[in-house]
Amino acid sequence: MKMHSKLCKSLAEVGTFIIRTVPMVVIVAVLASGYPQVLFLVAPVLTRFVDSYASIYLPTFIAGFISIVAITLVVARFSRTVAVCLLLIGLLGPVAANTPAIFVDTDLILGGLVAYVLTRHLKWNNRKIAVSFGLTLLLWLNYVASSWQSINDRISTEIQGGGWFSDPVASIKIFYLMKHGMGYYQAYLTAKALNADVDPSVFYGSSFLSWRSPFLYSLWQIFPSATYLYAGYLVLVFLGIASAYAVFSGKSKKVGLLAATILVPYFATGIGLGSLSWLEWEFWGSLFSIIGFAFYARSHRKLAVIPAFFAAACKETLSGALLGGLIGSLIRRDKLEIVSWSCGLVAYVGYTVWHFYNLSFLHVTVDTSTWVWHGGVDFISACVQFALPYFPMALLPALIGLSIIGVVLIRPIDLAVYAFATTLLPMIALLIIGKTYDAYWGVIFVPFVLLMTVEAASELSRSTLTLRWWKKYRLQNHLSKED
Repeated sequence: MKMHSKLCKSLAEVGTFIIRTVPMVVIVAVLASGYPQVLFLVAPVLTRFVDSYASIYLPTFIAGFISIVAITLVVARFSRTVAVCLLLIGLLGPVAANTPAIFVDTDLILGGLVAYVLTRHLKWNNRKIAVSFGLTLLLWLNYVASSWQSINDRISTEIQGGGWFSDPVASIKIFYLMKHGMGYYQAYLTAKALNADVDPSVFYGSSFLSWRSPFLYSLWQIFPSATYLYAGYLVLVFLGIASAYAVFSGKSKKVGLLAATILVPYFATGIGLGSLSWLEWEFWGSLFSIIGFAFYARSHRKLAVIPAFFAAACKETLSGALLGGLIGSLIRRDKLEIVSWSCGLVAYVGYTVWHFYNLSFLHVTVDTSTWVWHGGVDFISACVQFALPYFPMALLPALIGLSIIGVVLIRPIDLAVYAFATTLLPMIALLIIGKTYDAYWGVIFVPFVLLMTVEAASELSRSTLTLRWWKKYRLQNHLSKED
């Protein structure tokens, strides 16, 4: 019996270690695959200087440092031996997952070791968290400053000609055509035809689902120029990162900081600010959705319906937030919230019907055959790969699994319903609909996958499930002996 007791205790300790470690490995992989690209563009001169005189690739070194600092925000206290094992697993895990060599090398490990030494006895207080949050935003703003001119040069003048075969370029063309006084539907038809280098009549009788609604393009018209439009998007990104902090800082400012930190490389990679992809509706919609999630999590549920409606108007696959908010209000039995979310949902349905009516002159259809049954697991993988281009895909099952755990564990229960509607419901939809070239749709759910992974890491770092099982086993064994 004594040997059996020791075996059970050992299994419990191993289970505890695994439960605590897996989220840390995934978070390290996300951060280590994103921050080198951000940092290289932020300080190229400093990077070359350090590389020349110290033989250190600074972005990778700092990525390792940030990764270990991040996991100290949520991980429970370990013994020294377990902490060192966690450090090695966290840093070498991406190596086993075939991460590109530029992101996993001795500099990454060195940065992690430096962070471990400096943070091993660090006690996080509100002031240190505020400073760290400020540095996180400053890093993002430096990235913005380094890429501002190149982006502005590409959008400050109206593009001419045709045959671009790029939706973001077509979007900026629509912006300029509407500035010239052309109506939205005519501008969209013109830009779409120019983009594909075909006659506009080709799109008569096309599917209604291939036509984007006028909401976002109409919203863009408040900006006097494309430069101001880009500045408006940057403000929205700032609000999105701040919202990620707000969602989790209510329970713990440390977890809030980790949530903001993990979103910075997501919004500051080549698919976001380094190219014109920020003109895609999915980027704007996901940011509106994150802001709505923050309002909902911070008990401003009636106000949350506004950004949730904006998100749905940007992309129909983001409309789940309206449904999640309504179900959450029914769970809470709050009449004013039920009315607010019902109005939001009815307004969205009415807006969609109005949009369909305005397209009647093009004889659009409701044919869904080109999208339905073209989704699946491979399509979701492609979506994640687009949103996180340097993330080791071997860790994708762990990332998705942790996001599911995060949705299950987040509280209160109405917030879990809302999280399900913004995180898992879009993925369920993409198991059915989608095409390979629509991989940019991943932008609508990947930010929430990352946030729910942070939630899972926060909860699992306590590893109460395994320890409770062990204590319960010991208690039952003790009672049986007394009998």
